[in-house]
Amino acid sequence: MDRENTGRGGLIEFSQAENVMAEIGEFFLDYQFNDRDPGRLGNTDPHLLQNVFRTADDDRWVAISVRDDRDWAALTGVLQRPGLAELGPDASSRRAQSSRIRAEIAAWCRGLRVEEIVDSLQGAGVPAGEVMSEDRLLADPHLAARAWFLERSHPAVGTHRYPGHPWRSDDFELCHGRPLPGFGEDNEYVYLELLKWPRERYDDLVARGLITDRQLA
Repeated sequence: MDRENTGRGGLIEFSQAENVMAEIGEFFLDYQFNDRDPGRLGNTDPHLLQNVFRTADDDRWVAISVRDDRDWAALTGVLQRPGLAELGPDASSRRAQSSRIRAEIAAWCRGLRVEEIVDSLQGAGVPAGEVMSEDRLLADPHLAARAWFLERSHPAVGTHRYPGHPWRSDDFELCHGRPLPGFGEDNEYVYLELLKWPRERYDDLVARGLITDRQLA
């Protein structure tokens, strides 16, 4: 809007991008030193045979990776599709034939449910897992067995399940803290206990509406 009104652009800080930059430093360096933009890989990988495939279940997908020759032998043993094993006996062949191989895997996945695919491939040692939507994640039996989700209550939003800690310890109980405080809920604690303001000064600002626990807009 500012550019349309003034003809001049502006600086937009997008701090979340900084979280990603540390994970893809080689691409930034490649552009900086070689002036090359990386091609889009989607769900594939420049070194591994990998993709995300639609299954027979409605809008449910599975991610499959082949890291090495052992994974390839296990994958082709499970799929049992004619001619598939000959397409990628080694890493270079799998890179060269990546599109054809992924098309074969996709055709196999389309005829099976997610659980069938994941169970058969994981049972053979091939990395495979469902691409979880939020509702599927909440229903995941593995997370339920580990009691990972925790119920928390909040006066404004009610009681819901929330993700727990990604790790545990037998030596002590993990603290999950208090629910998020409401607007101005901790005013007295901050001003009187942390900042050590006199009660008279605090009460005066409350009376003048400069400190409040009510949102005005």
